[in-house]
Amino acid sequence: MGANTEPVSCNYEADGSIEKLSSPVVEGSPPGYTEHVRDPKVWQKNDQYYFVIGAQREDITGCALLYSSTDLLDWTLVGEINTSLGKFGYMWECPDYFELDSHGVLLFCPQGLEAKGDAYRNIFQSGYILGSKLNVSDGSMSHGPFRELDHGFDFYAPQTTTRPDGRRILIGWMGLPDRSVPTERDEWAHCLTIPRELTISGDRLLQNPVAELTTQRGASTHFSDTTTRTFGHVYEAYVTFTPVETSSTYGINMRTSESEQTVLTYDMETKQLTLDRSLSGEVPATSEGTTRTHPY
Repeated sequence: MGANTEPVSCNYEADGSIEKLSSPVVEGSPPGYTEHVRDPKVWQKNDQYYFVIGAQREDITGCALLYSSTDLLDWTLVGEINTSLGKFGYMWECPDYFELDSHGVLLFCPQGLEAKGDAYRNIFQSGYILGSKLNVSDGSMSHGPFRELDHGFDFYAPQTTTRPDGRRILIGWMGLPDRSVPTERDEWAHCLTIPRELTISGDRLLQNPVAELTTQRGASTHFSDTTTRTFGHVYEAYVTFTPVETSSTYGINMRTSESEQTVLTYDMETKQLTLDRSLSGEVPATSEGTTRTHPY
């Protein structure tokens, strides 16, 4: 759909094969929008199908459009998802709408937000609004503020699915577009995040590693001192700090060598968690800073 991407038009056969249709089910951008219309996410509710897709208005502001269909072939534009965000970035990418615990959740990636303190520090952001269920008749949705999904350096384009037991699982792209990374000279870049289970607490969306990851645990090691310990490249750590009067800041140094380390610290007074990768080797996108801080 548009110049960048379009909903794939396919016939799915009983044997699992896929036959692509000769033309897209939705062709071109609707009036009032630029060619930047992309990243559809389809879902079914009762006997109706819907998809939400990222878009850019002709005034170069971002939004998400809602379409509906009864057969996955003929689609009707319902309109924009009506939020209270106003002019919020110049393009919304990778939207994903779902319902969880009687709430409506819209994930999306607004491009063009300016940094505000410790918020919106990456080249592009990824976050959500949480509120009432989407009214699929007119696209209206009452909701709370936009919140970032991840406060690290490399997280974008998250999408969700459900497990047979009803759990909502999110996987994101551990990378960002429009910036170079050192591994490009080796002809590879980025990867996907570990799967995260989504739950709701109050007015916030919570994320935790899926329980199935516990099957990957090996032998455990326990210690209660500050001696340097060597582990593999992948490990799960549970750390408890005992406060002392001479310091309000505690942390751990990871992947250390004579010249490199990645530092995670927590300040008891400000109640802020900080990740510092200034000495983490060859660091990409240093113009966006080498630390990320968030209150906890």
